[in-house]
Amino acid sequence: MRKQIEIINELKSFWSVKEFLFEAQFAINRKGNGFFRNIRKTSDKSKIFLPNGSQLTVGVPKELKFEEDKSYLISVFVPNDEIRTKFENDYTILLDTKKSPPKALESAPESFVKSLEREYKSVIGIGLDSLKGAIKRISYDINRKPETFIFELLQNADDYPDKKVGRVVVSFKIVGEYLVFQHNGLPFSANNVRALCSVDAGDKEYDFEKIGYKGIGFKSIFKHSNYVVIHSGGYTFKFDENYHRSKGIDTFWQLIPIWTELSELPEIVQNQVGDNFNVTVIIKPEEGNSQLKSYEETFNAIFRDERVLLFLRHVEHF
Repeated sequence: MRKQIEIINELKSFWSVKEFLFEAQFAINRKGNGFFRNIRKTSDKSKIFLPNGSQLTVGVPKELKFEEDKSYLISVFVPNDEIRTKFENDYTILLDTKKSPPKALESAPESFVKSLEREYKSVIGIGLDSLKGAIKRISYDINRKPETFIFELLQNADDYPDKKVGRVVVSFKIVGEYLVFQHNGLPFSANNVRALCSVDAGDKEYDFEKIGYKGIGFKSIFKHSNYVVIHSGGYTFKFDENYHRSKGIDTFWQLIPIWTELSELPEIVQNQVGDNFNVTVIIKPEEGNSQLKSYEETFNAIFRDERVLLFLRHVEHF
């Protein structure tokens, strides 16, 4: 077992930090144990991995209670040699609950979305080309059937019920040249937004009670659409290929959120964003009315099949 000071110095160098202060998301596993995951540096928001390649997670003592899915500023430390020997792990990392207890983070929606946009716009060279190719491949590989993205939207609604409301009610409707999907499940959090703008497993990677993966599954939308708007939880942003192309930029637009005021939305869908639903997704298919007609036929076929409700635990009706 290596000495404590040796591990501390290695980690500070490996992570390029002076102190072990990070942003993290609180989660609860199937056994009811709390832990912090999705641990990131406060400077550039990059994920924290251990030198052995594993992703860092930090357990939380059972007597401490935090809000699930909420982001916190946490401080961690490397315990003494005796404790690490007990766990048989040089890289045992514990939560500092005394000197610097976890502090809830609040981020204004607009500044958060714009920070994600800036972060992605800084990618250049092989990183840019790799992400463009990866997201295009993902969008096609997970959308081999025309109804795939519909099931993904339903799954995401089912995975986030609002316990205060009860059963989730969802709505699909065609408004002009747009498909509008809405539900009254939980509104989006910052972590949900980050998951949509990611190519990893999203925000459900440790929650085996959830059906889908908001990060990966959502990408199926982009096989037939290059304009998607999200309005939820104070966030309003879009994924818009033409926005970037009009500026002469060829990029992985499917991951880059563009903050959008409600007044900037197409007039025909502005009044669709109301108080009756917590989540609104507006989709404009590239093939126009012919694709909308195909969506309508697919909806009818799916919703006539009562078996659809078998895999949904919280969605009550459409």
